[in-house]
Amino acid sequence: MPFEKLLTAFKTYSPHTDTASLLKAHDFSRKAHENQNRASGEDYFIHCMSVAEILTEFKMDLPTVAAGFLHDVLEDTKTTPETLKKEFGDEITSLVQGVTKLDALNFTSKDEAQAENWRKMMLATAQDIRVILIKLADRLHNMRTLNYLQPEKQLKNATETLTLYAPLAQRLGMFQLKSDLEDLAFRYIHPKEFGEITAKVREQGEIREKALEMFKKELEKHLAAVGVPHRILTRTKNLFSIYRKMQRQQKPFEEIQDSLGVRIISDTIPNCYALLGVVHSVFKPVVNSFTDYIAIPKMNLYQSLHPEM
Repeated sequence: MPFEKLLTAFKTYSPHTDTASLLKAHDFSRKAHENQNRASGEDYFIHCMSVAEILTEFKMDLPTVAAGFLHDVLEDTKTTPETLKKEFGDEITSLVQGVTKLDALNFTSKDEAQAENWRKMMLATAQDIRVILIKLADRLHNMRTLNYLQPEKQLKNATETLTLYAPLAQRLGMFQLKSDLEDLAFRYIHPKEFGEITAKVREQGEIREKALEMFKKELEKHLAAVGVPHRILTRTKNLFSIYRKMQRQQKPFEEIQDSLGVRIISDTIPNCYALLGVVHSVFKPVVNSFTDYIAIPKMNLYQSLHPEM
């Protein structure tokens, strides 16, 4: 993404911010990483640019996007914290130093309990949550370019992403990012299964999208009639979630019932139950498929109603 395009994207959600320091961070990072290359052979700065771009997609503030440009200068160049502070001030320097500290953590275990300990450590180490978001943007771009690394490094990074970073994104409520990281990791951890499920999803792609759109229109018609505030979001289950459910239920792809999903969002708990009543009055629920996470929230305090139709 050229800098002008990134700047335009940033100004769509922060139109009154003075963006001079963004250009300064862009130019500083490009010069600091001059003559450095990634495993792909491309200029290293392209990675820095991509991380900043992802942060604008997250709609992050100016110091965070600037730190995205600069996130590797302390670790991978001769830039010192003193120089960074002189050029960009305390806030941006603190963010870059926070990411550098996280990079120093060495995650090696595949164990879920140990992974949870590392997630807690990361959250505790990052005094500013924006540090975690920069690290997640960094990891997302690294996973998108993982094909240039050696197989053993691919497997290590993919395992780390699946056990550490994807659950962290979920904990922060960044569900699309969580799904993206899971699918990128899935490709390298279980390449055969990834290929098989990808082929089946592509084969049914147009049919799935049409079915989802038709269901949404029918659902909206019935919900609009009762006048309860709501909005409807649709989603197709990501590849790794399909695989995980196939494994958990010991079922083939064709028997996974919720590979397509609809989310109905309302403003109060009573409205959620009222909308559920409308849904059950129109669509027949699957036996033994309903879970009430409002009455009994998950351990991470997630609350919703989960019927299957």
